[in-house]
Amino acid sequence: TGGAFSITSKSEREHPEDHGTTTTATFMKDSVDYVPLGDIVETICTLIHRMGSIDLEFVQRVGDREIALNSAELRQILGDDVELSEPEVIDWIRQFLADSYNEE
Repeated sequence: TGGAFSITSKSEREHPEDHGTTTTATFMKDSVDYVPLGDIVETICTLIHRMGSIDLEFVQRVGDREIALNSAELRQILGDDVELSEPEVIDWIRQFLADSYNEE
């Protein structure tokens, strides 16, 4: 589609304060080869539900808009007693993302 894809990773041993894996994909929506991504809201909810203690930071930029969700921030807000996989939390995440995509 004329876009790009990259994966970068920093080990916890070498970068204890700033480690993890970043996956970046860029799509050119005006390309004839562009295929819609599908249900990204349900994909993010499923990932968070199944990832356990692994954190996920999701950012999608469309034009001048940015849709973002950071599971580490959610954990900090909710505290140690609430798991992100609880149905009420997943429902909130689903609604938050849906509302974010529906904003003009």
